[in-house]
Amino acid sequence: MLSMLSAAPVMLAQLLTTVVLILFLLVFGPRLFVAFVNIFPTIHDKRRSILLLRKTQIELSRYILTVSAINSLLGLTTAAALWLLGVQDALLWGVLVGMLNFAPYVGP
Repeated sequence: MLSMLSAAPVMLAQLLTTVVLILFLLVFGPRLFVAFVNIFPTIHDKRRSILLLRKTQIELSRYILTVSAINSLLGLTTAAALWLLGVQDALLWGVLVGMLNFAPYVGP
């Protein structure tokens, strides 16, 4: 219990940093995009940068969707296997497995 309480300030600092970063990107994201594009001197380079950013957004969205689908199927499979084995709260364990698998070091 003492080790969990001693880790709480670090966890709260990380959570606060994440929330502030998300809010920063939500508020200033479009301006950052425009500033990034305006860095390039020629129109050709600006077009290429916009295409690169769009391609990056598409690929990142595809990756997040794929990981989400895999984790959801893993959670459902785990819940079904535990239900077949007669474990109480099998759905809870399945959801926990699916959610924790998003954390790269905790989940697997």
